[in-house]
Amino acid sequence: MEVSRRNLFKGMTVSALMMSAPAFAQLEVPQKWDAEYDIVIVGGGAAGLSAAAVAADEKLSAVLFEKQSFLGGSSVLNGGMFTVAGTKEQEKQGIKDSQDLFYKDMMPGCSLRPAAPPLPGPPRSDQVRTLAESACGPCGRFPAPGEP
Repeated sequence: MEVSRRNLFKGMTVSALMMSAPAFAQLEVPQKWDAEYDIVIVGGGAAGLSAAAVAADEKLSAVLFEKQSFLGGSSVLNGGMFTVAGTKEQEKQGIKDSQDLFYKDMMPGCSLRPAAPPLPGPPRSDQVRTLAESACGPCGRFPAPGEP
């Protein structure tokens, strides 16, 4: 099986879920909690786990809070996939893509928001533009196939 970023991320998500479910299944809320950390991470999805990995790389003390009894967040719902555009890997494969094409592709779908959680108002084009321009950042954390 070829190791791709997508398969690597899927494997990480599944592994995190399998390892975390028994450990976090029935935690009791502490009566008193007093601690200091360099970083507090809210959410154990892709972004939260990435933040935790960066904190560990930077030798920062961190705590991660997750409301579910398992890790994975919405990354579990989408199979561990995320969309980016204009990556080095796409360029190597001759795929013509860009942040602008990503933005144009995302805007029509933004009006098809799910019922929960409710988001007020129409999609804001500036937010979609920010997503398109910054989504590729996390890709740099995962090596391309064949890279260490």
